Amino acid sequence: MIKFLFLLFFCFCFSQKNQNHIDGVVAVVGDFVVLKSDVFEQTLLLAKQKNINPQKSPLVFERLFKKTLNEKIDRLVVLNAAQQDSTLEVSFDEINTNLEDRIDSFSAVFGSKKALEDTMKMSLSEIKSEYWEVVKEELYVEKFRVKNFGGVSINRQEVVSFFTENPDS
Repeated sequence: MIKFLFLLFFCFCFSQKNQNHIDGVVAVVGDFVVLKSDVFEQTLLLAKQKNINPQKSPLVFERLFKKTLNEKIDRLVVLNAAQQDSTLEVSFDEINTNLEDRIDSFSAVFGSKKALEDTMKMSLSEIKSEYWEVVKEELYVEKFRVKNFGGVSINRQEVVSFFTENPDS
């Protein structure tokens, strides 16, 4: 774990010094490698959805990038565990339906499917191909969470009690 954190810190610091290089490894989780370009691309899409202009609000964009990176790392930790659970399955139809819904959603944000293609510089079939595995992974993670934590409910008092009793956590 310490090796992983050191590698993550090293990669992030190194990538910050070399701003003219867009790609590099920013994290490794199990067998998964997280590239800066992948996180950057995802952050650009989120920024567009939230009407954040990276040139006008670079600090806001940087916070969004860090948040996106942390969420990706968290998701990969869970995905790593989910893939080891042999009881979980994700079907072709589930992936396809989810991907179609996402494309429709992003098309609405960008104004049309053509605008989405132009922005991403890919055809719809290329977008589907590019994001097929991402959607599959996210569905695995969601099924893993529901399976393991779906029946867990925590009320406000339990949260307050926990933080009162564990102020360093």
